[in-house]
Amino acid sequence: MKKLIMIVCLIFGLIISGATTVSAENTMSPATPKVAVFLAGAKVLSKNKEQLDEIYAKIPLFADTMHCELIPVEKSNSTANDYILDNKIDRALSTSDLIALGDKLGADYIVYEHFYPNAVHGGGAFHPSARVDGDLTIRVFSAKEQKDVYTDS
Repeated sequence: MKKLIMIVCLIFGLIISGATTVSAENTMSPATPKVAVFLAGAKVLSKNKEQLDEIYAKIPLFADTMHCELIPVEKSNSTANDYILDNKIDRALSTSDLIALGDKLGADYIVYEHFYPNAVHGGGAFHPSARVDGDLTIRVFSAKEQKDVYTDS
């Protein structure tokens, strides 16, 4: 009889502790931050559609590394393209542009890559296709704090 009461108490205790753990996880876990990724220079850097697809396939790695939820690339790209066309932007996106895009997308962070060409070299005997030299800059921008979290060239 004592063993039966002890087993019932043990099971009851496990059920209660499991329920409190689940409710604590649900109430204490903060919302996952969202990240939008814009690869402005991807088409310049890629040689063909397969290489461009390979670059775009790596976009989820940004979100995984940052422990964020990725805003769908199609949505990010179409919002950025609309913003650029509406505002007639012909330069790299500024800080105020990134803030506006973050607000439109509901993004906590924006990963923005831009390619700045320095020189274009025509094809030759050994390299039949043209080659573009330049600088690749990447920014991780916090839309909430309105500042760069990381930048590199």
